[in-house]
Amino acid sequence: MELFSDPWNPDSLLECLGDVFLVIEVPGELVGYSISRIGGPEAELLSIGVTKKWRKMGVGGRLLEESIARLRENGAEDLFLEVRESNEVAILFYARNGFREVGKRIGYYRFPPENALVLIRKILPV
Repeated sequence: MELFSDPWNPDSLLECLGDVFLVIEVPGELVGYSISRIGGPEAELLSIGVTKKWRKMGVGGRLLEESIARLRENGAEDLFLEVRESNEVAILFYARNGFREVGKRIGYYRFPPENALVLIRKILPV
């Protein structure tokens, strides 16, 4: 499932299997996934993606909600992520889900080269 212009290689994916790695699938079809990492009270959403066929059906929201629930259960208080500066759809999605911009990483993405916005959301225990 290639969703990004600079997708992760299989070794990078395997390194994250010990953290929060979620997959949604229907018989014979991978629909979406999310990968998060926990480091003390901080967590990072490393990657989240939904295939084109399944976008705008709530899959991304479900993945994000479940990721946040699991991160919270493991003591995370803040969730960070990076998003391409030009990815208006994703930026709006994250804003609707409680994220706010806290910084910028210049030249963060390689293919094509682009800056990343750093976003944060509080996920303190309920």
